[in-house]
Amino acid sequence: MNSMKKFFKLAIAFVTLLVTLMVPSQVNADSNPVAKLNIDVKSRNEIIATVSVPANYDSLGYSIDLAYDTETVQLVKSAFIKDIKAFDPDGEEVQVVIITNTKKSGKVAAKVVTTYPIEHKDSYILMTLTFSLLDGQHLSDDSIRLDKWNIASEDGKQSISSNTTDKEDVELKCTHAETVTSVVKEATCSQKGQEDVVCTLCGHTLSSKEIPTVDHKFGAWTTTKEATCEEKGTQERKCSVCGETETKEIAALGHDYGEAVVTKEPTCVEKGIKTRTCKHCGKEVTEEIPTVDHKFGAWTTTKEATCEEKGTQERKCSVCGETETKEIAALGHDYGEAVVTKQPTCVEKGIKTRTCKHCGKEVTEEIPTVDHKFGAWTTTKEATCEEKGTQERKCSVCGETETKEIAALGHDYGEAVVTKEPTCTETGTKISTCKHCGKEVTEEIPMLDHTYGQWTVTKEATETEEGSKERVCSVCGKKEVAVIAKKETVQPAKPATDGKTNQTTNKDKTTAKKDDKVKTGDDSNSSMYGLLAIDSIVLAAIVYCVSKRREILNK
Repeated sequence: MNSMKKFFKLAIAFVTLLVTLMVPSQVNADSNPVAKLNIDVKSRNEIIATVSVPANYDSLGYSIDLAYDTETVQLVKSAFIKDIKAFDPDGEEVQVVIITNTKKSGKVAAKVVTTYPIEHKDSYILMTLTFSLLDGQHLSDDSIRLDKWNIASEDGKQSISSNTTDKEDVELKCTHAETVTSVVKEATCSQKGQEDVVCTLCGHTLSSKEIPTVDHKFGAWTTTKEATCEEKGTQERKCSVCGETETKEIAALGHDYGEAVVTKEPTCVEKGIKTRTCKHCGKEVTEEIPTVDHKFGAWTTTKEATCEEKGTQERKCSVCGETETKEIAALGHDYGEAVVTKQPTCVEKGIKTRTCKHCGKEVTEEIPTVDHKFGAWTTTKEATCEEKGTQERKCSVCGETETKEIAALGHDYGEAVVTKEPTCTETGTKISTCKHCGKEVTEEIPMLDHTYGQWTVTKEATETEEGSKERVCSVCGKKEVAVIAKKETVQPAKPATDGKTNQTTNKDKTTAKKDDKVKTGDDSNSSMYGLLAIDSIVLAAIVYCVSKRREILNK
């Protein structure tokens, strides 16, 4: 009889709990326990879903309905809770009924029912389900979800929490082992695109990156403004996709001038003009033609040079009458040998005098005093690179003290570097740098000799007038003019008074030379000797200049 009462009591409690689990009543609570769905995506063929409920409340049962999308996933296997206990007030274990259902496609249900509160724990895992992902599919929020759930109170008449009163806790964990890159927005020439990396298991977008805009699809260039000789033109082209217009400049053509035509001839006093005309637009440009050289005649002496004063020469242009003047160097004194006019002594200088052979001008020179009997030199001031030093010594005879300068050590200049080459019209320069202090000195390089051509006779000499000849430098065009001596006058032979031919023996010639009384009316020999002397002087001067130039260049 007692066993029958217990059975009916358990049946009534079970029915009451089922009704409560099926139609839950709301319970107000600050923090209600909720069902929790954990989805762990390990691979495409192993997606593990676990449903758990908190167990630290007095509850007579749980009801869980899990839904899954059959077009996305397939249920592979399922496992439900087995070890769950409940105890009556006397501490005796009572029966716990577990009802599961996996037969319905897209649904998995589990119910836990008892007559006394279930044993407290942190939580109970009610079901563990394994799914596989169908080909071409990925998980979404609705692929696996809690459809309905309810946690019954301790008397089984109302719910502690349910899907109608509380939001379940869902956690998705995925390894993202399989991904795919897809373009979600194509880039154009005016807008950037977007490319996403998406997990093919859980469907989450893992990363996104911007796709740069593509190039415009421009058509051919069309000319909107033609270029002229002096003005630029323009061209443009249009994108066939977005209509963007690009413009560029066309360079000005530039004038195409022909050959220059002389429109005004130059003279020696006025410049000329030549004109060029553009073949396209007819614009004219003019250029000056430099004046031509004067046509000068021969040099004529207007003032003779003396020993101390320069002379002058001039020549005149046959076209415009322009006169050009140049100086003749002074001849310079020709002093003879010096004559001692006052003898020097130990303490007083002497004098020697020289007299010019041409004008008689005298110049005197001091004769140094005779040497004292000095002792050894002692240095009183050391010489430096640029400053002189001093030494002194004392005469042992008269006590005279002599002081002398020690030459400055001087800079040690290296090899001179030519910075400007000389020509026959302009001197050059070269620079030497001291090896010790870096000081630079500039030296002038003498002008080169003119490169004259052959002599050209400009005026033939006669017996009464001198002729002239000239030669021109092939580098600068300078002319040199020289005088041609008069032709020799031939004297007729005088007849002998004694009927004999006018002959002179070698003996007579010797005698005449010895007595220096040879008489003749022919001075051609003296003229020839004079010309030879002048040529010798000129040649010696040229040789001297060439040797000095080589000396300077080799320094």
